[in-house]
Amino acid sequence: MMRKVVKTVFSKPATQFYPQEKPSLDDDYRGKPEFDFVACIGCGLCSKECPARAIEMVLCSNKKLPQLNLAKCIFCYHCYEICPKKAIHYSCDFELASTDKSALILKPKTGEQTCLTL
Repeated sequence: MMRKVVKTVFSKPATQFYPQEKPSLDDDYRGKPEFDFVACIGCGLCSKECPARAIEMVLCSNKKLPQLNLAKCIFCYHCYEICPKKAIHYSCDFELASTDKSALILKPKTGEQTCLTL
């Protein structure tokens, strides 16, 4: 038994030291979706295709733009596949925990702060 104790003490750890050491992720990792609001044409296909109803179209600066609720998102990326202008991208952001539910709503970034729900 002493042999196993000594071997365990001097062996490499089996787990990572998260959060001090960030994990290495694959290039096709499905993290938080990111929207390119400049490329978005406001067609609303992402909102219609979303099975979890996590994307809602809002009116910002006289243009319809998507607003994502991460609390509902199931990271299926149907929105990514359907977007005709490829305005939705994968990200490697996986640290999404929050105690404030309003922080999980990704609102469109425009010069104006007033966005109206359609």
